[in-house]
Amino acid sequence: MDAVQSEKLLALAVRNYHSGHLLDAESIAGQILREDPDHAEALNISALVAHATGRLPAAFSFVGRALRISPENARFHNNLGMIQFTSDQREEAKQSFTKAIELQPALVEAHNNMATVLRMQGDIDAAFAEVQTALTLDPGFPDTICNFGDLMLETARLPEAIAAYDRAIAMRPAAAQYHMNLASALLKAGDFARGWVEYEWRWKRPDFDVPGRQFPHPRWDGKPLNGRRILLHVEQGFGDTLQFIRYVPL
Repeated sequence: MDAVQSEKLLALAVRNYHSGHLLDAESIAGQILREDPDHAEALNISALVAHATGRLPAAFSFVGRALRISPENARFHNNLGMIQFTSDQREEAKQSFTKAIELQPALVEAHNNMATVLRMQGDIDAAFAEVQTALTLDPGFPDTICNFGDLMLETARLPEAIAAYDRAIAMRPAAAQYHMNLASALLKAGDFARGWVEYEWRWKRPDFDVPGRQFPHPRWDGKPLNGRRILLHVEQGFGDTLQFIRYVPL
């Protein structure tokens, strides 16, 4: 495989990754790596796919190999930070995002990811500063707009949060996490009609798993039962169960 063929395959793998065709992206990256095991970009794509599919040890392995080959690549450090964050290694993730920003100050994703870590650590002012930097660099990056919404939700500025989530969803309509965040804001704002509709997007989140709750019968759509029976089951934690069981008689 010559360099031109390799770059064409890499571009195809990247397109497949961004369009959600993860297995195709992984297969194409694997084809490149069979010919060139030290192809850093193919290793990076493999790391992203492994991360997206919950295979964190493999993700660490791939991105580690990529960084050994290309230690000054800011995107690779950012991606390592994402994997660390998912693995609850927040301080390590923070260091990786800091390194990415040092290497490439205009890397929007690194500023946005740093904002997420800071927000989760309770440093709202610093998180807001990182989000503002990211928005200045790219006002149309939907992840940053969603992150801005998260900060507005965190500080109880619900109209601003809802507006941000709506804008992010308009750019990326199939992003389940955007819809879930919007649901949280709407429910807190008392807009139950729209909030519960948005909350149905939880079923499309890859990390939302309710084991043992797959039934052969159709789910109730809210229409009158007309004498038919309905099976109620626990979906999430005890808090939600106790909160909502009181509405069963209604």
